[in-house]
Amino acid sequence: NAFYIDADNIEVYNCNILSSQDTLGRNGSANNNYHAYFKDCVIGGNTDYISGEFAAVFDNCELQWKTFKNDEKNNGKVGYIVAPKTSPYVFRNCVVTTDGVGTGVKGYYGRTWGANSNCSFINTETNGLINEQGWNEMSKGQGASAVFKEYNNTEFGKVVYSTGEFCKGDNQTLEAVKDYIDSDTVSAINTVLYGWNPVYYEYYAIDLTKIAEKIGEVQALDPSLYTEDSYNKVMELVNSV
Repeated sequence: NAFYIDADNIEVYNCNILSSQDTLGRNGSANNNYHAYFKDCVIGGNTDYISGEFAAVFDNCELQWKTFKNDEKNNGKVGYIVAPKTSPYVFRNCVVTTDGVGTGVKGYYGRTWGANSNCSFINTETNGLINEQGWNEMSKGQGASAVFKEYNNTEFGKVVYSTGEFCKGDNQTLEAVKDYIDSDTVSAINTVLYGWNPVYYEYYAIDLTKIAEKIGEVQALDPSLYTEDSYNKVMELVNSV
């Protein structure tokens, strides 16, 4: 490992962590209840480059495939961003890139490492570098117990969901990832980091009830009191919210 997780409450901010296979994480099956937070980092590799047993939140990170110039054989090895175990990895507002060396690169979000592998990607721009299947398994049969989730990820700005067998529709909804999206009642500090509040963690509380109330007020407007054009513009904005 280029960066080995062997302590609790590790915070990494604005760092580049780059290698090839097993770049970041820990080996072995022991669960020491470690927690980590990564923000504004570049983490790169080509196979299982974030892996092992630890819980982590990755905010606004660049996930960079390592590639090889004019080498289809080696670029074919580009495979998996993550190989998680049972503790959750949660990626939020990240972006998948390459190092710009090779071409034709396309891999998976991740694959299982044993039973009950757990990982979620939320609001992540894939840039066309994740294949349609999205997820895979390291050993046959492990995918049945995997907890792989994705929500509102995009491909060149267009929302896209994987179609493979290991992340079904029920795990591709807001409901599935609601425990990982900060709101007035939920924070990943509690649902992933076990109550630890990292220095660079920014908690944005969103009162969804008040938003809904305001939308209701606008929807109750009398169209006859406005010009058609102005009313339509207001309703278009409200509907987008």
